[in-house]
Parts: sequence; C-alpha cells; structure tokens
Amino acid sequence: MAEPAAVDEFHLARARSVAVLGRAATAAGVGVLALVTVPLLLPAGALRMSLLVLAGTVSAAALVLICLAALRVVRPPVLLRANDRGMRVHALRGAGLRSVAWSEVRAVRSESLRVGSSVIVEHQDGRCAVIPASLVDEGGSALTRVLRARLDAAHGQRRL
Repeated sequence: MAEPAAVDEFHLARARSVAVLGRAATAAGVGVLALVTVPLLLPAGALRMSLLVLAGTVSAAALVLICLAALRVVRPPVLLRANDRGMRVHALRGAGLRSVAWSEVRAVRSESLRVGSSVIVEHQDGRCAVIPASLVDEGGSALTRVLRARLDAAHGQRRL
C-alpha cells in the first residue's frame, strides 16, 4: 500500500485575528459602558429603553465576535494546502484559482502588488492564484519556497 502524500498546510495569520479581537473588545467595552451610564444619565422613557437595547445588542454582538476571533487565534484556519498532486486555496476569497494541479502550473513567484508582497501561482492558461504574504502565518517566503519545491518535484527538477 502506498504511503499517503505529505501535505504542507499554511494558516491564516494570527495577527489578523488578534486585530479583530482588539476591535471587538473595544466595542464590547463601549457597549458595557453605555449599559451602565445610560440608566444614570437619562430618565425612564422610550429614548432610555432604545439606547439600552442598542447598547445591549452591540455588547452581545461584540462578545460573540470576541469568541470567534479568540478561536481563530488559537486555531487559525488553513489558508492553503499543497501536496504532491497540486494545491488548494481555502478561506481566501478573491485569490483567483482555488485549486490547481502542479502539471498545470507555469510558475510560482513573489511579487509586490498594491496589496503588498504576494505569492503568485501562474496557471498555463494565464490565470493566477494570488496569495498576499501578509495573510500567511508561516510567512510568504516559506510559502514561496515550498510551492517552488513542489512545482520543481512535479516536473522532475531539482534546484541547484
């Protein structure tokens, strides 16, 4: 029985989730502060009740967002998987190609685009998968190195 192909996984950068976590914590804090101060500042009435409902909704939504962001910090989602047969992009919209076999790849390169440094996987027909290096937790240079090695191995080449 053949051994399963080794799989390289690259994850979404934790820094992105930490940034969302910080913004959500701020929003939750503002919501809780509003929940405490609104009853002290406003007399009973429709305005007070509306502001309390709004502050409660903001706080609850921010707390849910905090939980989701914290989970993504602990276990970041897989951004890209590569094996001996090809690669597949996950959890990234607008990347272009989602899945490609190494036999159909023309080149793997790093390039500076308007979104910053990016890893570009070019298909034989000219389509590309673009992965911003800042989104890769393991780093764009590691991603480029692994993808080039996979492409070279698939075409029977070795780097000197």
